[in-house]
Amino acid sequence: CTAMIRRFSYSSACRAIETFSSVFREAVQAGIQERDPTLQASAHFRRPCTNRLVDVLSPDEERMIIDAATSLRDRLVVRLPLETGILTAEMLELRFGDCSGGMLSVSRVLAADGTVAAPMDHRIRTMPLTSAAVSDLDGLQAERHAKAGDLVFVGGHGTRTSPTRLVVAARRVVGRASLMAPVEQRSEWDEE
Repeated sequence: CTAMIRRFSYSSACRAIETFSSVFREAVQAGIQERDPTLQASAHFRRPCTNRLVDVLSPDEERMIIDAATSLRDRLVVRLPLETGILTAEMLELRFGDCSGGMLSVSRVLAADGTVAAPMDHRIRTMPLTSAAVSDLDGLQAERHAKAGDLVFVGGHGTRTSPTRLVVAARRVVGRASLMAPVEQRSEWDEE
Protein backbone atom coordinates (compact mmCIF):
# COMPACT_ATOMS: atom_id res chain seq x y z
CA CYS A 1 0.00 0.00 0.00
CA THR A 2 2.84 2.44 0.85
CA ALA A 3 4.52 1.86 -2.52
CA MET A 4 1.27 2.59 -4.33
CA ILE A 5 0.58 5.75 -2.32
CA ARG A 6 4.02 7.22 -3.09
CA ARG A 7 2.86 7.91 -6.66
CA PHE A 8 0.18 10.33 -5.40
CA SER A 9 0.47 13.88 -4.17
CA TYR A 10 0.32 14.47 -0.42
CA SER A 11 -3.40 15.31 -0.37
CA SER A 12 -4.25 12.40 -2.68
CA ALA A 13 -2.23 10.06 -0.47
CA CYS A 14 -4.13 11.20 2.62
CA ARG A 15 -7.47 10.59 0.87
CA ALA A 16 -6.29 7.17 -0.34
CA ILE A 17 -5.15 6.23 3.18
CA GLU A 18 -8.55 7.23 4.58
CA THR A 19 -10.33 5.12 1.97
CA PHE A 20 -8.08 2.08 2.28
CA SER A 21 -7.78 2.18 6.07
CA SER A 22 -11.52 1.71 6.55
CA VAL A 23 -11.48 -1.28 4.18
CA PHE A 24 -8.46 -2.86 5.86
CA ARG A 25 -9.87 -2.15 9.35
CA GLU A 26 -13.02 -4.10 8.44
CA ALA A 27 -10.89 -6.91 6.96
CA VAL A 28 -8.89 -7.16 10.20
CA GLN A 29 -12.07 -7.20 12.28
CA ALA A 30 -13.55 -9.92 10.06
CA GLY A 31 -10.36 -11.98 10.37
CA ILE A 32 -9.63 -11.81 6.64
CA GLN A 33 -6.45 -9.79 7.11
CA GLU A 34 -3.88 -10.05 9.90
CA ARG A 35 -3.02 -6.35 10.19
CA ASP A 36 -3.84 -2.98 8.60
CA PRO A 37 -1.00 -2.08 6.18
CA THR A 38 -2.18 1.55 5.98
CA LEU A 39 -1.04 2.17 9.57
CA GLN A 40 2.61 2.28 8.46
CA ALA A 41 1.75 4.53 5.49
CA SER A 42 -0.42 6.84 7.57
CA ALA A 43 2.46 7.47 9.98
CA HIS A 44 4.51 8.68 7.02
CA PHE A 45 1.86 10.69 5.18
CA ARG A 46 -0.33 12.09 7.93
CA ARG A 47 1.18 15.18 9.37
CA PRO A 48 -0.84 18.06 10.76
CA CYS A 49 -1.56 20.75 8.22
CA THR A 50 -1.61 24.01 10.14
CA ASN A 51 -1.39 26.58 7.37
CA ARG A 52 -4.79 26.05 5.75
CA LEU A 53 -7.13 29.00 6.04
CA VAL A 54 -10.13 27.33 4.44
CA ASP A 55 -10.47 23.56 4.29
CA VAL A 56 -13.93 23.34 2.77
CA LEU A 57 -15.95 26.07 1.14
CA SER A 58 -19.68 26.29 1.65
CA PRO A 59 -21.91 26.68 -1.43
CA ASP A 60 -22.44 30.33 -0.44
CA GLU A 61 -18.67 30.93 -0.30
CA GLU A 62 -18.25 29.28 -3.71
CA ARG A 63 -20.92 31.60 -5.14
CA MET A 64 -19.20 34.61 -3.53
CA ILE A 65 -15.92 33.68 -5.19
CA ILE A 66 -17.48 33.12 -8.61
CA ASP A 67 -19.48 36.34 -8.33
CA ALA A 68 -16.30 38.28 -7.45
CA ALA A 69 -14.79 37.56 -10.87
CA THR A 70 -14.84 40.57 -13.18
CA SER A 71 -14.31 38.75 -16.50
CA LEU A 72 -15.35 35.47 -18.12
CA ARG A 73 -11.76 34.25 -17.99
CA ASP A 74 -11.41 34.97 -14.27
CA ARG A 75 -14.79 33.40 -13.57
CA LEU A 76 -13.63 30.23 -15.34
CA VAL A 77 -10.30 30.29 -13.48
CA VAL A 78 -12.23 29.83 -10.23
CA ARG A 79 -15.41 28.10 -11.45
CA LEU A 80 -13.77 25.12 -13.16
CA PRO A 81 -11.65 23.99 -10.17
CA LEU A 82 -14.53 24.59 -7.74
CA GLU A 83 -17.11 22.73 -9.81
CA THR A 84 -15.02 19.99 -11.44
CA GLY A 85 -11.83 19.60 -9.40
CA ILE A 86 -9.67 20.21 -12.48
CA LEU A 87 -5.99 20.73 -11.67
CA THR A 88 -3.84 23.69 -12.70
CA ALA A 89 -1.71 21.50 -15.02
CA GLU A 90 -4.92 20.31 -16.70
CA MET A 91 -6.35 23.83 -16.99
CA LEU A 92 -3.21 25.06 -18.76
CA GLU A 93 -3.78 22.57 -21.58
CA LEU A 94 -7.58 22.89 -21.68
CA ARG A 95 -8.98 23.64 -25.12
CA PHE A 96 -12.47 24.77 -26.06
CA GLY A 97 -13.01 21.48 -27.90
CA ASP A 98 -12.48 19.58 -24.62
CA CYS A 99 -15.77 21.04 -23.40
CA SER A 100 -18.75 19.68 -25.31
CA GLY A 101 -22.16 18.28 -24.56
CA GLY A 102 -22.03 19.59 -21.00
CA MET A 103 -18.94 17.50 -20.27
CA LEU A 104 -15.28 18.42 -19.74
CA SER A 105 -12.70 15.90 -21.00
CA VAL A 106 -9.12 16.17 -19.78
CA SER A 107 -6.66 14.27 -21.95
CA ARG A 108 -3.56 16.50 -21.69
CA VAL A 109 -1.60 18.15 -18.92
CA LEU A 110 1.27 20.60 -18.89
CA ALA A 111 4.19 18.72 -17.33
CA ALA A 112 6.62 20.39 -14.92
CA ASP A 113 9.25 20.62 -17.68
CA GLY A 114 6.84 22.60 -19.88
CA THR A 115 5.97 19.77 -22.25
CA VAL A 116 2.47 18.57 -22.99
CA ALA A 117 1.85 15.06 -21.69
CA ALA A 118 -0.90 12.56 -21.06
CA PRO A 119 -2.29 12.44 -17.49
CA MET A 120 -0.27 10.27 -15.08
CA ASP A 121 -2.71 7.37 -15.32
CA HIS A 122 -3.02 7.81 -19.13
CA ARG A 123 -6.80 7.97 -18.86
CA ILE A 124 -9.09 10.68 -20.08
CA ARG A 125 -10.97 12.24 -17.17
CA THR A 126 -14.51 13.27 -18.00
CA MET A 127 -16.43 15.57 -15.67
CA PRO A 128 -19.90 17.12 -15.95
CA LEU A 129 -20.13 20.87 -16.35
CA THR A 130 -22.84 23.05 -14.89
CA SER A 131 -24.93 25.07 -17.30
CA ALA A 132 -23.26 28.22 -15.92
CA ALA A 133 -19.79 26.83 -16.74
CA VAL A 134 -20.92 25.87 -20.26
CA SER A 135 -22.34 29.37 -20.71
CA ASP A 136 -19.09 30.97 -19.51
CA LEU A 137 -16.98 28.78 -21.81
CA ASP A 138 -19.24 29.52 -24.80
CA GLY A 139 -19.12 33.24 -23.97
CA LEU A 140 -15.32 33.29 -23.71
CA GLN A 141 -14.98 31.35 -26.96
CA ALA A 142 -17.31 33.79 -28.76
CA GLU A 143 -15.57 36.81 -27.19
CA ARG A 144 -12.21 35.61 -28.51
CA HIS A 145 -13.52 34.20 -31.80
CA ALA A 146 -11.70 31.01 -30.76
CA LYS A 147 -11.79 27.64 -32.49
CA ALA A 148 -12.26 24.27 -30.80
CA GLY A 149 -8.50 23.61 -30.80
CA ASP A 150 -7.61 26.92 -29.12
CA LEU A 151 -6.44 27.04 -25.51
CA VAL A 152 -8.99 28.36 -23.00
CA PHE A 153 -6.41 30.11 -20.80
CA VAL A 154 -3.99 32.20 -22.84
CA GLY A 155 -1.56 35.01 -22.18
CA GLY A 156 -1.29 38.37 -23.94
CA HIS A 157 -0.24 37.07 -27.36
CA GLY A 158 -2.54 34.07 -27.51
CA THR A 159 0.10 31.72 -26.11
CA ARG A 160 -0.41 29.42 -23.14
CA THR A 161 -0.51 31.29 -19.85
CA SER A 162 1.88 30.28 -17.07
CA PRO A 163 0.86 28.32 -13.97
CA THR A 164 1.85 31.33 -11.86
CA ARG A 165 -0.44 33.70 -13.77
CA LEU A 166 -3.35 31.27 -13.42
CA VAL A 167 -2.84 30.99 -9.66
CA VAL A 168 -2.42 34.76 -9.30
CA ALA A 169 -5.68 35.30 -11.20
CA ALA A 170 -7.48 32.86 -8.89
CA ARG A 171 -6.02 34.53 -5.78
CA ARG A 172 -7.06 37.94 -7.08
CA VAL A 173 -10.66 36.77 -7.49
CA VAL A 174 -10.70 35.10 -4.06
CA GLY A 175 -9.26 38.30 -2.58
CA ARG A 176 -12.11 40.30 -4.12
CA ALA A 177 -14.56 37.89 -2.51
CA SER A 178 -13.03 38.82 0.88
CA LEU A 179 -12.60 35.20 1.95
CA MET A 180 -8.84 35.32 2.44
CA ALA A 181 -7.14 37.25 5.19
CA PRO A 182 -4.54 39.84 4.23
CA VAL A 183 -1.00 38.45 3.97
CA GLU A 184 0.13 39.97 7.28
CA GLN A 185 -2.72 38.22 9.14
CA ARG A 186 -2.02 34.89 7.43
CA SER A 187 1.60 34.89 8.56
CA GLU A 188 0.47 35.44 12.18
CA TRP A 189 -2.02 32.57 11.95
CA ASP A 190 0.61 30.22 10.50
CA GLU A 191 2.79 30.75 13.60
CA GLU A 192 0.06 29.68 16.05
